Amino acid sequence: MSHNAAELVKRGHAAMSSFQPELAAEFYSRALKAEENNAETMDALADALLQLGDPENAYPLILQSIALEPEGSPYKYLYLGQMQTDREALDSYQKAITLLTRDYALSMEENQKIAATAAQTKKDANDMDTDTDNEILKYDL
Repeated sequence: MSHNAAELVKRGHAAMSSFQPELAAEFYSRALKAEENNAETMDALADALLQLGDPENAYPLILQSIALEPEGSPYKYLYLGQMQTDREALDSYQKAITLLTRDYALSMEENQKIAATAAQTKKDANDMDTDTDNEILKYDL
């Protein structure tokens, strides 16, 4: 993502956080003009448009984002499912669940790695303390 587009997306996120989807949509639109094939920006713009009650313009963005990154954000499939009916909606929701499950598993895996690193760091620190205590005792004798 170019620096200019990244800054525009950042401003769009800030506007969304401030409950200003219209301003956010403007920032995301400008970012998308700078980088036309950025699926994340398409997702963000679609979200802003949906919050503005504009599913007609959000829908093609979601489809294009899915075409570019079908294994990307699960939320695009949740939005899509809301705009579809019957089997299409069910398929979109199932895809979202699959991606959410994947993201959860990756998150749990990452948390386990962090916990293992923290436990090893604590053990190493305790070992260093024991070594230091032994050195002190050696000199006290």
